Amino acid sequence: MNWKTAYKVETIVVPDDRLMNDGINKYLMQLTGKTANVKVIFTKIENVFQKVNDLPNKSTLVLCRSLSELKEIVNKGFQFEEVSLWNMYKTGTKKKIFGSVYMDDEDLQNVAFLKEKGIKVFIQETPYSKKINL
Repeated sequence: MNWKTAYKVETIVVPDDRLMNDGINKYLMQLTGKTANVKVIFTKIENVFQKVNDLPNKSTLVLCRSLSELKEIVNKGFQFEEVSLWNMYKTGTKKKIFGSVYMDDEDLQNVAFLKEKGIKVFIQETPYSKKINL
């Protein structure tokens, strides 16, 4: 977990309504977190603000499955200074933007929405690689 080391992450919060009922993937993510000595918390999107605010430390990574989920979180009042994109895989009509980041029109609209909210959006495949601003 390079992100853990680079940003001294102690907790990963995963706001994902679909994942809440996916025992296998939750288990795998928890196992990965345990191996890296990182606490992994799963929550519904509507509860992410409360979950993050309840944490005693501020070294928290919020890990979203998609830009549409991130937009929903921002619409609920959660504030981010910046958003790093990576591993957005090619599916359907998504086109390669850079590295392992593929987007369709909806993704691009969501990026524009985030930028309008004053959030810095960039692609960064590892915490040590160059940030590619969008």
